Amino acid sequence: MRASLGAGYYIIDFNQAEYSTSLANQLIPFYQMLGKGVVAIPNRDEVLSVSDVCLGMKSPPSNLFLSSGANGHGYNFSVSSPMVFDRMDAYWGAAPLLDHDFSKYGYGVDRRMLNFLPKYPYGLVSIVPDGIDIKQFPWIKEKVSTDGQDFYDEGGLKVSPLIYKESMIKKLEDAAQRLPVLVKGDVAWIVVRLDAEHIRITIIDPGYTNPANREAEIVFQHLNALEATDILSKEKLQIVDNKLRITVPAGIFRIIDV
Repeated sequence: MRASLGAGYYIIDFNQAEYSTSLANQLIPFYQMLGKGVVAIPNRDEVLSVSDVCLGMKSPPSNLFLSSGANGHGYNFSVSSPMVFDRMDAYWGAAPLLDHDFSKYGYGVDRRMLNFLPKYPYGLVSIVPDGIDIKQFPWIKEKVSTDGQDFYDEGGLKVSPLIYKESMIKKLEDAAQRLPVLVKGDVAWIVVRLDAEHIRITIIDPGYTNPANREAEIVFQHLNALEATDILSKEKLQIVDNKLRITVPAGIFRIIDV
C-alpha cells in the first residue's frame, strides 16, 4: 500500500533471528512486483484517490491530544472531553472507537488497533500543517483546522467534534463525489494514473486479525471506463453501468488496470 501511494524507500527489520531467512523470503514477491512494475510507484500528481478536503493540524496541537498520543503506560480514569482523534492512550488498545472520532468516519477505522490499511470511505484524507497555504497545492480544495481535540470553524472558533461531525461528513461526501474513481467496501484502496488512457487500482484486504474475502464495488464517477483486467490473473473483468464488482481474496490483494 505504501508503495502504491508513492513511497520509494522501505525500512524492514526482523528481530527473530531463527526466522529471519523465512520471513525475508516472504518479501521476495513484493520486490519482484516492484521490479516488474506490477506495483507502480506514482508521482504525487498521478495519485487519483486523494480527497480534495484535508485536515490542517495546528502546531502545537492540544495538550490533551499530545498527552494521549504519548501515553504508553499511564492510566487516566477522569472523563475527558470528546476529541477529534479519541481513545489514543495505550489502555484503549482494541477498544471500539466512538462515532465522533474522525478515525472512524473519515478513515473507516473501527478500533484503535492495527490500522495500517485504512479503508478511506471518502478517499485518502491527508493531514497537513495548518499553517500552509493550500493555494500552493492544486489538488486541495479545502482545509479544515483541528488541534487533535477540537475542530475550528471558518472564523477560527473552537467547535466540539460532536457538533462538527455532520458538517465534516458533508464536506467529505461532497469531495468523494469529485473523485474520478470511488471504491466502496471493507477494503483498502489506491487509484493511480499510469498514462493518459490507463489507471491502476490496487485493492487490499485490510484484515490483519480477521482476514476474509472482501467484496468491493469500483465506481467510475468521472472516467469513461472501457476495459478492466486483473493484471496478476489476466482475467478480463466486466464493467456494467460504470461500475465493477470484485472479490478480494482473504489476506491478499487485487491489482486492476482500466
